[in-house]
Amino acid sequence: MKPNFYASNAVAAPSYVHGSSDRALIGDTIGVHFDRITERHAERPALVVRQQAVRWTWGALRRRVDNLAVSLRRLGLAPGERIGIGSPNRAEWVLTQFATAKAGLVLVNINPAYRRDELRYALDQKFLLRRQMAADLGLLREAAGGQEVTA
Repeated sequence: MKPNFYASNAVAAPSYVHGSSDRALIGDTIGVHFDRITERHAERPALVVRQQAVRWTWGALRRRVDNLAVSLRRLGLAPGERIGIGSPNRAEWVLTQFATAKAGLVLVNINPAYRRDELRYALDQKFLLRRQMAADLGLLREAAGGQEVTA
């Protein structure tokens, strides 16, 4: 049975801004569109991260994303809450981006090149409601299929 991440979404109605183009925007959320793509292309390559020796199909990526989204919700994160991530280009970043979207969370990117004072300022802001880096690394490792995950 597929988890339903959309049933408790805190957003009352999706926003839609079109701009000056003849092409309409996709009317789906990122999670819904991601699921449609993964169903259509389940066996095709989706993510290749050479430095981590990762080569996942769309189906494998979706399973990992769904596992992480469920894990984030089980941690007590509710739709609309913010979660920060500071990471170079790694498979875990992709997992986190899609999992937070599916769980209704807001992903806040933290530049890994921040200096100590910049990082302290970012972490002290009220936009980051939870900071559980060490505990969450285990969830990321599990979602990444047992691969090593570092802070």
